[in-house]
Order: sequence, then structure tokens, then C-alpha cells
Amino acid sequence: MSVKKSKIKLNKKIAQHLVKADAWRLGPFISSFGLEIPFDYDFRRIISSPRALKDLGDEMGKIAKKYHVNLIAGAETAGIPLAAAVSLATNIPMVYARKDAKKHGMRKQIEGMWKKGDRAALIDDSVASARQKELFVKVLKKHGVSVPVIITIAGSSQRSYPWMKQRGIDLYYLCDRLALLKYFYQQGKIPRSLFDVVKDAYGDFRVWITNKDNLKKIEIEKKKKVNQHLLGSGY
Repeated sequence: MSVKKSKIKLNKKIAQHLVKADAWRLGPFISSFGLEIPFDYDFRRIISSPRALKDLGDEMGKIAKKYHVNLIAGAETAGIPLAAAVSLATNIPMVYARKDAKKHGMRKQIEGMWKKGDRAALIDDSVASARQKELFVKVLKKHGVSVPVIITIAGSSQRSYPWMKQRGIDLYYLCDRLALLKYFYQQGKIPRSLFDVVKDAYGDFRVWITNKDNLKKIEIEKKKKVNQHLLGSGY
């Protein structure tokens, strides 16, 4: 498994869309691994922009084509509109996968049309712990679909995923999380005082969040008028 990203760690075109959407938010939020966190990216805001979706489809589609896949697989739920954009950009058929089968109707875990032996690019908005991605890969494999590549908007060069290497899966993300945070700061979306508080969290978040001083500083930043546009509800 190799983690792929641009040499400058940032796709500027996509970063600009994320800045315009105010996609970096102050919480609190609940992460996919159940931990309450004081800030996060809300990549789903970007789907409200048709221009951004088209550009995402184009950029992710370029990567998918390199792997000669014949299927684009969206991960529920954030990956579904992204996969649709990639499918339209590449003219490659799309499906989407659920973590669990529906409890009503046809009780499917995969929606759309596919066949055993298909090769799919798995599309999602972000990768952190990657436990969810592993689950989607298993779902697709159970239905006879292999996954040579996972493509996301964002990821972190600080993380590694042994299970991907074992399965021969490449991970490709368009923006490094820390590089993206710096870009938000450079574009004036995050003030210096807030940037200085959160930047180290993108190294080892679990260490950062155990420091109570960091959390106190975040609460102070949330009360500042300059940061009101960053306040967002949980998800």
C-alpha cells in the first residue's frame, strides 16, 4: 500500500472550494470513532456547490482511471454524492455501499448494478482511523468486487494503515489535513491565535486532546467575534 498525494500536499483547486464553503468548523462534534472533538472539517458542505462537485469529480476521476477500474463505489453517506460526481466525470458506472444491510425492502448492502470480478475505486470524503473504509472494502469483497484504490478529499501523512498494505490497496487523498489547515489560515479564514492552538492536533490528536489547556484555549477562541463564522452544529 502506498499513500498518494501531490508533492505540495494540497490540491489548490479543491482547497479553494473548501475555504469558500467554510469547511473547517468549531464544534463540539462526535468523531466516527466515538470521541468528542472540539473542531473538525465538514467536507459535506462542499456538495452544495455544483462547481465544487464537478471539480471533485474531475480530480478524483483522474486518479480512478489510472487504476483501470470499471466501477465507482461511494461509501455511505458522504461518499455517495462524491462518487456520483466521479461517475459523471469518467462515465464509469457507480454503486454505493452501506455498512449494514437495510432492515426493510430488499435489505441490500450495495445499491446499483455490479457483477463479480468488478474492480472499484472506493470514494469517500476523508480518512482518519480508516476503520470505516476497511468495513466498506469487506462489504464489496463479499459481493465479489475488489478495491485497488481508495480516494478521498483529505487524509493525513501522519497515519499508516497496515491492512491496506496487506490487501494491496492504495490510498490517495487530494489534501493533507495539516496543509489544508495552513491554507485556511493563509486565506484569512482562521486567525493566527486559533491556528496556533489547533495546528499540533494534526500531529497526534490523542495527545493534543488530553491537554486541558488546549481545550480551554478553544473555548476562548469560540467566544471571539472573528471566529463566529466557524461555529457549526454536530453531526
